[in-house]
Amino acid sequence: MLSYPTYFVGRVGNDAHGKLMIDALVGGGVVVDYVEEVGEVPTGHAVVMLQSGGQSSIIIVGGANMCGWGQSLGDGDLEVVKSAGIVLLQREIPDGINVQAAKAARSAGVPVILDAGGMDAPIPVELLRHVDILSPNESELARLTGMPTETFEQISLAVAECHKLGVKEVLVKLGGRGSVLFSEGKEPIKQGIIAAEKVLDTTGAGDTFTAAYAVAFVEGKSKAECLRFADAELGKFSASKLNEKSFMEDKSGPRLQLHEVHSGPNPISNSFKEEVPDTNLQTAP
Repeated sequence: MLSYPTYFVGRVGNDAHGKLMIDALVGGGVVVDYVEEVGEVPTGHAVVMLQSGGQSSIIIVGGANMCGWGQSLGDGDLEVVKSAGIVLLQREIPDGINVQAAKAARSAGVPVILDAGGMDAPIPVELLRHVDILSPNESELARLTGMPTETFEQISLAVAECHKLGVKEVLVKLGGRGSVLFSEGKEPIKQGIIAAEKVLDTTGAGDTFTAAYAVAFVEGKSKAECLRFADAELGKFSASKLNEKSFMEDKSGPRLQLHEVHSGPNPISNSFKEEVPDTNLQTAP
């Protein structure tokens, strides 16, 4: 693990999978004081379909983390966001909750990274305007902009559309080709893949990359160094057959508060049929 103080703000159901989730987070050193239990809906989960080459497709079932928030974040949730070193958001909770979290962070001068994974729907402009870094993979960038992303030139044009919507920096994950950071008005910074000897499982790879980038960012590393560190962690993660409950090498260094507002790794649930309306399909980077 990256061994940085991490606070998780989320919702779980009153069921065995919710307990499993909380135990996994606590076991990973995450503070779960802001995880609330919701009795009306089951814990969200993800069904991972792993291919022989290590790539994966994931069926996401939102459950409590999509349906259990009410209309607004509580005062405690907002305060932990405002006191963070950095906030990571992901689109497996309602967009309205993400908007509130991003606005709270912006008001306190806390940087916000939005991972584009999760909900397969347009991102509200209001959310994009309060995000410092948007982090999609190629397919997510294509869906968000309606533009092709097969070549670097096409990716650059799609990113330009994101800049027009108010996002200053776009961190694109390119799978086996590495990553690129696009900062508005500046030359892109490319990072080639730091390849593992053998890729066993890419499930959670994008989350690993984004979290590692965030840690390097708050340490004050240069943008190029942040990319190198994130890609290095990604390579180590993809070579491991461990699932998302155990991830990323231990890292010593100065402590910081890394606060997350996203669903995180979800165990597989037997209640899949009941939750089909909240399901979407995505391909991991």
